[in-house]
Amino acid sequence: AYDFFLYAEAVLLRGVDVRLWAARGVVAALVTPLVALAARRNPDWQAPVYVSRDVVFHSTTLLAAGLYLVAMGLAGYWVREAGGTWGELLQTGFWFAGLVVMTLAVTSGELRSRARVLLAKHFYSNKYDYREEWLRLTHGLAGAPGELEGVIDGVVEGVSRLIETQGVALWLADDTGQYVERRRRGLEFDPPELQPLAADHPLPRFLRDTGWVVILDEWRDAPARYEGLALPGWLLGAANVSLVVPLLAREHLVGFLLLGQSLGARRFDWEDSDLLKAVGRQAAGHLALALTTDALSRSRQFEAYHRLSAFLVHDLKNVVAQLQLIGRNAERHAGNPEFVQDAFETVGHAVDRMNRMLANLKAGSGVSTAARTVEIAPLIERVLARLPVREPQPRLTQGPEGLAALADPQALSSVLEHIVQNAQDATPATGEVLVSVQTRGEEAVVSVRDSGCGMDAAFIAERLFRPFDTTKGNAGMGIGAFESRELLQAMGGRLEVESTPGAGSLFRICLPLASVATSEEVVAG
Repeated sequence: AYDFFLYAEAVLLRGVDVRLWAARGVVAALVTPLVALAARRNPDWQAPVYVSRDVVFHSTTLLAAGLYLVAMGLAGYWVREAGGTWGELLQTGFWFAGLVVMTLAVTSGELRSRARVLLAKHFYSNKYDYREEWLRLTHGLAGAPGELEGVIDGVVEGVSRLIETQGVALWLADDTGQYVERRRRGLEFDPPELQPLAADHPLPRFLRDTGWVVILDEWRDAPARYEGLALPGWLLGAANVSLVVPLLAREHLVGFLLLGQSLGARRFDWEDSDLLKAVGRQAAGHLALALTTDALSRSRQFEAYHRLSAFLVHDLKNVVAQLQLIGRNAERHAGNPEFVQDAFETVGHAVDRMNRMLANLKAGSGVSTAARTVEIAPLIERVLARLPVREPQPRLTQGPEGLAALADPQALSSVLEHIVQNAQDATPATGEVLVSVQTRGEEAVVSVRDSGCGMDAAFIAERLFRPFDTTKGNAGMGIGAFESRELLQAMGGRLEVESTPGAGSLFRICLPLASVATSEEVVAG
């Protein structure tokens, strides 16, 4: 408006008024604050330009360092001029001292923290750059190792960097529901070793029920605001703890954080509380996932232990059955040399199986095989000879002579015993159980066919190989088919099943084919 008046008068009077032109700068200086205020109040005037806190902080740091160096230079020049013959020496010492002071100031974490607080108070409406803080925390948690201890370290590091504190302690719920200290850095308590807090202790109960961040200075000034909160004695005496942050995941208190004073010694307020609430939930989600993964890992170890136990019990049951059969027939056939010979062989076979079980137990695995070249037909004959005499008797049909496969003879014997005995269990005495051997491509195939009751497709798919699922009641464990399949897979083979209800079943044991003629070692059963 002033410029319009100035130039309009110049056009009308054919000349610029010198006094008006000289006052133009003063008028602009007086109007500038009013224009800035109007621009702030009118959102349409605001340009979409954002200056981050880091840019302001580092720019201010550079400007302050520059002004400091200029001041030091001027002061050094004055010292040299006023110092006489000692002027140059004093000037050098003064400049060096000034550089030391500036270096200490730039590298001081406390001074940087105070500078950030000063800039946040006087240049920004919010204390934090929420976008940057959230991205930094998320990146830190995502980059932490996947195991529980790595996630704990990531949470401690991320939260302590967020509020610029070197004192932090993390408490997590254990399997019993108690809260135990899992990490501590830069904090001291009396006594140093802290006892767990029960789930119904007033502190975790208050955090779980309210979800509040406890600002201890505020609690000391006005405890009535935190109704129902009671702090443990060791926390009451800890003067260097400022905040208690709940770690809530879907309203479940995973744990809580104890945070020390900020490096800038500032007082915490509602804005810190709101940010830490959100950060606590983010951290709690990562911790809950890590705790679940850790629990799953431990449950898998127990699963492996129970699986090993099931395999051992199943094998022991078969060994005991063989030894009981010898015991029942010993009195009647003790004078028969052939029975004695068979009894010794059966006992030797039982010893071999028990030694294999002990080896598996030491290795911590229920399935252990050592595949080598095995001649199939003699092994099958020995297995059938060891089985109890009952109807229907399994019959071995003639197959290719000298057929050999890569297998563990003891494991293959266990598989054959189980499949043939199951075929006998499923077949009436007037039926038949046939065992045959043939080749198919690069495989040796042992087939066990029965004329029993058979199985439907749903039973084969859903129940046959499910551990501890049995149709024999108390007589079976429901582990044999599963163990047979696992043993064959460990030897590089597989188990195929075909069955029709009312027409019988066919089990095929498929193993890698081996050549007896070129083998250095051949096991014949």
